[in-house]
Amino acid sequence: MIMFHCFILVSFIVHSVTGVNENGSSTNNIGTSDGVAVQPLVYVVLTARNEELTLPYFLTYFELLSYPTSRMILHIRADHCDDRTVDILDEWLDQNGHRYLRVDAVLNKAREGFRVKCNVSNNIEENGSRLVKLKTEAFYSAQKSDADYVLFLDTDVFLLNTNVIGDLIGFDHTIVSPMLQSTRDYSNFWGAMSEEFYYESSELFYSIFDRKVSGCFSVPLVRSFVLIDLHNPSVRRISFDANSITELEIPYDDYITFAVSSALAGITTHICNDKEYGLVVHPRAPAGPSDIYKKLIRDLKVRSARSRVLLGANAKFVKYLPPPVLKDKAGLDQVYYLNLDKRKDRREQMEYILDTVGIAAQRVQAVDGNDLTEEVKNELGVKEIEGFLDPNLHRPVSRGEMGGTITHYNIWNNIIDNKYEKAMVFEDDVQFFPNFKENLRSLLAHLANARIEWDFIFLGYKDLEAELPKLEVPGAPMLEVSKYSYWLVGYLISQSGALKLVNADPLSKILACDEFLPIMYDRSPLAEHLATIVFSPHSGKMDQFLSSSTQ
Repeated sequence: MIMFHCFILVSFIVHSVTGVNENGSSTNNIGTSDGVAVQPLVYVVLTARNEELTLPYFLTYFELLSYPTSRMILHIRADHCDDRTVDILDEWLDQNGHRYLRVDAVLNKAREGFRVKCNVSNNIEENGSRLVKLKTEAFYSAQKSDADYVLFLDTDVFLLNTNVIGDLIGFDHTIVSPMLQSTRDYSNFWGAMSEEFYYESSELFYSIFDRKVSGCFSVPLVRSFVLIDLHNPSVRRISFDANSITELEIPYDDYITFAVSSALAGITTHICNDKEYGLVVHPRAPAGPSDIYKKLIRDLKVRSARSRVLLGANAKFVKYLPPPVLKDKAGLDQVYYLNLDKRKDRREQMEYILDTVGIAAQRVQAVDGNDLTEEVKNELGVKEIEGFLDPNLHRPVSRGEMGGTITHYNIWNNIIDNKYEKAMVFEDDVQFFPNFKENLRSLLAHLANARIEWDFIFLGYKDLEAELPKLEVPGAPMLEVSKYSYWLVGYLISQSGALKLVNADPLSKILACDEFLPIMYDRSPLAEHLATIVFSPHSGKMDQFLSSSTQ
């Protein structure tokens, strides 16, 4: 019997209240002018350092905020920059500064980083000390002003909800932040803080982060977007400088100090996850190279597509953006993605993701199950299995599933006709994990170096036997033997794999591809149907389906 070697790569791809102010007062209606309610005055603090890569996106979405600019004071500081951060801010202020009530901007145009270039730890300490000083001065200025709120906003935040400021003011908390999404399990809040005042994993974090609960919640630390109600007199006890807290020994970190001093002042900090408010770039080391930052932003752009947001920058910033990523097939002979003509939104999203990641792919017009009349099915040789019911859904094969199987079958034939040795296939609802292309190249190199014979490798899947232990593949730490699983959102397929699948003649006893493939590698629960589901004695079976823990 011909053996069919099929593998799965684990976790490589994935698919898709109001509070009461602590001081007891309401600040939602600050005043009136000629009988018209006046919005609260917000003092916005922006501190930028070496943010050339994020500012074009940050400013694009900052301009789109619905909060009236006439009720915003901008406090902007930028210095010790090695890039064009100051140039971007200077140009933006020339074009937009007049829209705001007041602007207090100090931009140091001298392109210089910190003195200590050879000692990273000293550099980080000096950088942190400078940021603490800038935030302390800004907080003092805000309290002296006539502002109702002060907003500390990092310039690596992309605010996708234009109503975010008004929404958070409406929650009426002294300190409040919107939950921001990022790559992997990172956000702008902590669910717990250790006795040493560092981050601690908690169930609360994941309940809020995964939106198992919705609303505003008390948490020990918030950052990146922090709105503070200046009407509460206790905020005068808040500090960013660890040296100001003499009763405790805490890390020298602006946000940790802010969190601890707020708690000491009796103020609760809140995070709100009731809406999709925006994104934040995953943190990097302060001295980290710019290419790492580019990858973090790239991965965040891919992540944004999961929320149907194609993250972009205003055309006026194009001269500050990195050149487009050169696309290639990542060492494969061909890359395909399936897409129905009627799903133009998914096509646009898929092209955006591929452009961002740098993968050149051929669009394949998917077969619409609604077009599968009896006449069309007869022409294609499609035959259903009498009496078959899906083992999980307990229904016959749907037209949509038939269309999907036919589309994949057409791709396998194209691989055979063009003699492609290895190809990759995506469905148009695929979502990539960070570093997808780099991990893909690493996987392909590993397969070649280890001389592993393979027919099919799942890049994303739904494990239907999660309770069973994982089976490792000798000599292949990136892979594991596959179990009964669903999803064809992304996979690698070889010439031999395509031949075996096509020779099985899957259209003659059509099933959803999710059920057809497990039969081919002998992990299907359809034992009662095996007497009728015999695809071809010469097609061969997949004896190994593998997955990889590489992300």
